[in-house]
Amino acid sequence: MCVPDRDPDLPRPKTATQRLGALVGRWKTEGHIVGDAPVPIEGTDAYEWLPGGYFLVHHDDGAWGARRRRHPWVPWMDMNFTLTD
Repeated sequence: MCVPDRDPDLPRPKTATQRLGALVGRWKTEGHIVGDAPVPIEGTDAYEWLPGGYFLVHHDDGAWGARRRRHPWVPWMDMNFTLTD
């Protein structure tokens, strides 16, 4: 796992968090939403670690039918949920 700008005084991210590193990279997305009228999906998703290695940022650039999206977001979890090793 390559994590830039990690403060050596901070604890290492949990093993479960480190496993998210499998998503790091650029991915082509294509398919369709299943429903009464299938909606085509196409785009590119890219994941990268934020400094420290505790969070991934997801860059989304794609289309769901005629609707175009392009934005970054940080996946989050409920603060009552704990990732375990």
